[in-house]
Amino acid sequence: MNKTLAFRVLQRVISIPQLFQPTRSTKLYKRTSVETYTGPEYEEYLRQKQNPSQRVKNSIKNEKLTNFREELPSALEKLKFRKINNETRNLFQKMINNVKSSSYRENHNVCLLRGKNLVREAIIAGGFIRTIYFSELKLLEKLPIDIVQKTNLVHVPIAAMREMSDERTDGIFALATQQDAKTRQKIRTQRIESVKQKESTILPVTLICDDIKDPKIMGDVLKVASCVGCEEVYVMDGCVSIWNTSVLKRGGGAHFKLPILPNQHWENVEKLVSNSKPNSVFLSHNCEDGLTINDFNQDPAAVAINKGSRYFMFKIVLDTLKRESTVKLDTEEDRIKNAHIPSVNFDQVNWPLKQSVLVVGSISFGAYSFAVNLQNTVEQCHVINLPSSSKTESLSPSIEASVLLFDALRQIGKNKIKE
Repeated sequence: MNKTLAFRVLQRVISIPQLFQPTRSTKLYKRTSVETYTGPEYEEYLRQKQNPSQRVKNSIKNEKLTNFREELPSALEKLKFRKINNETRNLFQKMINNVKSSSYRENHNVCLLRGKNLVREAIIAGGFIRTIYFSELKLLEKLPIDIVQKTNLVHVPIAAMREMSDERTDGIFALATQQDAKTRQKIRTQRIESVKQKESTILPVTLICDDIKDPKIMGDVLKVASCVGCEEVYVMDGCVSIWNTSVLKRGGGAHFKLPILPNQHWENVEKLVSNSKPNSVFLSHNCEDGLTINDFNQDPAAVAINKGSRYFMFKIVLDTLKRESTVKLDTEEDRIKNAHIPSVNFDQVNWPLKQSVLVVGSISFGAYSFAVNLQNTVEQCHVINLPSSSKTESLSPSIEASVLLFDALRQIGKNKIKE
């Protein structure tokens, strides 16, 4: 019994040195302390021990960290910016929600630009950018670096942007200032300089948007007006806000290239247009017989004038007449009641080289009264008819504006060459 115990003890003593020999799993690692190993092999060993989900998260995190400053120009690497943290993230979310409100935009004279292309167009056109929110520095690479360096920059995680955005985002937002009298004058000056350098042309057509409710259609109309180079654009009260994010997206930077006067009333528009002494006034409307007051039976002001109810007109719709139709009750009532605006097909329209006015949208009684009041002072006053194979369907204002404005651009350009 004692021999067996002694043999086992001796066997243990002989095998003790094997414990201090490097094993297969540790011989490749450099030991720096009692329980720490270093080296690429050991790091790979730790990565393999992680669970699959953790490995994926770490790989995504490392990829973002490497891509954030990967192959960037030196000017971008020197940019100074703030970062959104958990505390300021709520403020960013509140700001995004506030800018979606039209009353907040009007009170603070601000608008929200989404996407690098729209931000770039706004900067190039000379729009004032207050703050740029971005998820990656490389998104700022195509923006004018001299302007970006002077702008307030804030880094926001892409996940936070996607949570607060109604649409798919490419990782860049910007807060810009809306047009005011100073910016409109700046746009006019820039366009005149561009014409002198023969870089662009100005189409002598003032576009008026009447009762356009769809933001996508409004954005398309403004984009067409910017492409052809309209003189000015008046957006009547009752249309969708031109600073709506959908209008801005579809406009493609037109808000910063054209003088646009929103929330206008017909009385004010008539004064502004009369000062420019237009040669022609055109209404885009699908009708072959022209327009009379009988075509506006649903409008209370038109009904009052047509029936001759002076009491009803004074007591109920006097404010509407002053604001919408610009009707002077004494001398112009009979003229509006008996007026007729003839119709002409779009291929028979003669666009003059002088100033013209084009009204697109759902032609209201205010637009009809506006045209009637200028009918005796202009050489042409017509309703432009776009004939279609199906009389029950009408074209959208964006399509009508595209057809008519590009035809005007073709005719006026051709006539200038002849002269």
